[in-house]
Amino acid sequence: MAQLESGIAPLRVIFVRETTRGVTPDDPNWLLYSDEVSNIGNWSANTNLAARTKVGDPNVQGFSIGAEDHELTVAYMLQKWLTPRDAIMDAFERLNSNGCLPSSHSVWIRQSLPSSAGASTGPLRIHTYGRGGIFDTASMSGDPSNSEPILVEGSYRFEKIRSYAVSIRGVLDTLTVVSTNPNDTTQTLVVEAEAAVVSETFVLNGTTPVVGAVSFANIDTFALDLECEGDIIITYTVGLEEAVRILGSANQQDIEGDLGIPSFGAGSFEAPLNTPFEHVLGDVVVRSSDSELDANLMTIAFNVANNIQVDPIVTQKGKVLSEGNSDVTANVTVFSEQGSHDAIIEHLKANAANLDWDLTQGNIVLSGSVLTSVGARTYEKGAATMRRDNIFTGLSFAVTEEGGG
Repeated sequence: MAQLESGIAPLRVIFVRETTRGVTPDDPNWLLYSDEVSNIGNWSANTNLAARTKVGDPNVQGFSIGAEDHELTVAYMLQKWLTPRDAIMDAFERLNSNGCLPSSHSVWIRQSLPSSAGASTGPLRIHTYGRGGIFDTASMSGDPSNSEPILVEGSYRFEKIRSYAVSIRGVLDTLTVVSTNPNDTTQTLVVEAEAAVVSETFVLNGTTPVVGAVSFANIDTFALDLECEGDIIITYTVGLEEAVRILGSANQQDIEGDLGIPSFGAGSFEAPLNTPFEHVLGDVVVRSSDSELDANLMTIAFNVANNIQVDPIVTQKGKVLSEGNSDVTANVTVFSEQGSHDAIIEHLKANAANLDWDLTQGNIVLSGSVLTSVGARTYEKGAATMRRDNIFTGLSFAVTEEGGG
């Protein structure tokens, strides 16, 4: 039986910071979010198709492509410290120079599926590659009741995400490259095996196949320098089995062709971290004000919403992403002897104070926080404690290393 797409088949989940938004850097140093990723994806291609109709006919006349929307989420266990830079710090911080987020990300997800017994083709790799991703929302939360490490969650908006299915032959063979359009004669395609142990450059010759001279056991990246009108098809020379296809503009209503997955070159893959995870149990959370936090803190979450504005423009399929206001908050679930009274007084006074979460590797502080939403005072039969959910809104986050949590 063939392995199906799933959360248990081998999965590579990596990202790299972009110097120029929407451009994966040359020789990228791909990074891990964590040794343990809980969830990645929730992406579905959305090109905002419009069904066209007209007067005098009840039927749909056709479909038109619109500007694309791409969202992707990631959740992982906190292992790296936030500085010099866990991935989520690119959501929590803003640059003083222009108020923008410090970095956009390219993200590359690859699932490897073995071939089924008796199949004529080899293993299959499903690639999800996105560029120009910035965090719209993000959070880090701790809940001692589930014994899990601190959970980091981020929701990206991307300029572009594409999916590629790559057939892996598993034995050495040369490659053949061809376009479905005769006009594609000036573009260059670079194909690399995993970690660029071998690579080859092809100059397209339209619908005339270009046969390579280098033997590949697998294909990991395939990068065009320019868009093509036709689909670019990479096949294994023996038997001409299709390995992967890059869509051209002709198959996307002549708007824009895809470029594949950028070359690895002299890049690197971050090795497994093999370091301890951060846990909330044993952490210290304090608020420097006349009224401290309740004596009993059950859960805590630090959150940011960057209010990303998404605007379509005429020159590209991807939308332009722009940072809006940064809304930083903390949610705490608490109970204590007279905590509901203290919280109400704190809220009425609009008292501003720092909320300090002291973890093992350092501190994260929600500066100038005000209790903006007070958990309701509710007396419920059978309830031994009055658990309340308070929300603090602050000015910004500050991070320091080597705290004493």
